[in-house]
Amino acid sequence: MIIHELTKNVDYYAEFQPAKFESYELKFLNALAIDEVWYEYLNNEVEGYGFMIVRKGQLYDSFDLSHNSCHGATEYYTKFRGKTLDKVMAQYKPNKEYWQKVKHLFAEITLS
Repeated sequence: MIIHELTKNVDYYAEFQPAKFESYELKFLNALAIDEVWYEYLNNEVEGYGFMIVRKGQLYDSFDLSHNSCHGATEYYTKFRGKTLDKVMAQYKPNKEYWQKVKHLFAEITLS
């Protein structure tokens, strides 16, 4: 699996620190045979905030990594819902505030 870790929104969530996925978080993605992941993840021991986009073959999916547990960010990502990248992006563009937080991840995909 190819992993792209990003940290653009670090200043927005001052009480959180950038964090890499731990092996137990990656196991959920490996179980779904994900080929590539772009993510931004910040946490403070228990709570976390973040967003990821995954690719499997030519299709993509996205997931909000926000959580309040010690089980990690990817525990509830249990099903790949493959769509074209345009369709995944279209889910977020109507909410301008949220789009501002995640659009840099989509930009990274087009640069890859």
